[in-house]
Amino acid sequence: MAPNRLQLKKLKAFLSAFEEPGRSYGEWHDPEPQAPGHFEIPWVTYPPDLQQFIKFIYDSGLLDVNYNKEEIDDRFLDPAFIDSTAYPQTRQVLTYAMRRDYYSAGSLKQDMESGHLQHILRHLLDQAGQQPIWQPTILLGAIAGDVIGSIYEKDAPTNKNYPLFGHANRLTDDSILTLAVAKAVLEGCSYHEQILAFGRRYPHAGYGGAFRNWLCAANPHPYNSFGNGSAMRASPVGWAFESEEEVLRQAKASADVTHNHPEGVKGAQAVALAIFMARKTADKQTIQREIEARFGYDLSRRLDQIRPTYQWDVTCQGSVPESIIAFLESDDVESAIRNAISLEGDADTMAAIAGSIAEAYYDGLPVDMTNQVLRRIPPELRAVLDQFNQLYG
Repeated sequence: MAPNRLQLKKLKAFLSAFEEPGRSYGEWHDPEPQAPGHFEIPWVTYPPDLQQFIKFIYDSGLLDVNYNKEEIDDRFLDPAFIDSTAYPQTRQVLTYAMRRDYYSAGSLKQDMESGHLQHILRHLLDQAGQQPIWQPTILLGAIAGDVIGSIYEKDAPTNKNYPLFGHANRLTDDSILTLAVAKAVLEGCSYHEQILAFGRRYPHAGYGGAFRNWLCAANPHPYNSFGNGSAMRASPVGWAFESEEEVLRQAKASADVTHNHPEGVKGAQAVALAIFMARKTADKQTIQREIEARFGYDLSRRLDQIRPTYQWDVTCQGSVPESIIAFLESDDVESAIRNAISLEGDADTMAAIAGSIAEAYYDGLPVDMTNQVLRRIPPELRAVLDQFNQLYG
């Protein structure tokens, strides 16, 4: 597969770091003296950025595990051979290098110190630039959280290593209305028009009672809600607009269709602004400070403090701050979603909010999570997702 835009960006950042003069690529450790008849071999510890690189490479889908080891063995260290490879074979050479380190401790350190792995990465980037680039489908963080959380309403699993996807996981109202907002942005039409159209087209998505009544009304008007439905659908706004002022204005407009209570508006604005800041590379502390200062949310609490007394709460003020905290305590998109579900609240909505911010902050979803989500999206909704990605991805 060809790398997507975010993967190319990460590869370039790693390569730049690995080409810094005088840097360390790892440290050898000698084993302690052993009793007669026992021995240990020396081992290498890699610096944090090299550990992150190894994880990224294995998670990215860029490796080709079907490589022919015999074809590469004798020529692996030949720079002319590396330069002669086309993109598919360059992926195989990279796979060989990574697998070689798995079976021969320290070989990656050696390949880095010689500059050979950097040569492979430079050539891979050159070749990848000539490939059709798959554009990452943004908005998948919200949809992934919704799908994963759809089976855990009020019933979070006690085992934190539960499988993320099964036959019962599905899209619910969070995903449908997220894509309705995306469609409104794409068409330049009113949020009211598309939220009403999508809600009526997908009437069994698990909407709340007040929203169902709104869908059925002959002339629907806002109903002063402060429920978290305004926040769950706000992620497209955080991706589509290029200033804080416009993000806040559009988030309010998307909320006002139904959730025109000040707390309903705040919930949508907080989520959209957090996504905007995350995709503009703000760090977590900066995001936390801005959301706290602007919206009055207390984001200083820890999940371990919240969890024992947290109760089901579908209001913005009772679920949006906790969902943002789930992101703030995360290490990646998956842990953000698991954190949100662990609170045993409105699992799909809270996971959709945490996942949407995490996706922007961590530069997308893992490949396997992306594939699991995409296979659950029907073609007509996938078309909206793809169109939004083509314009804003």
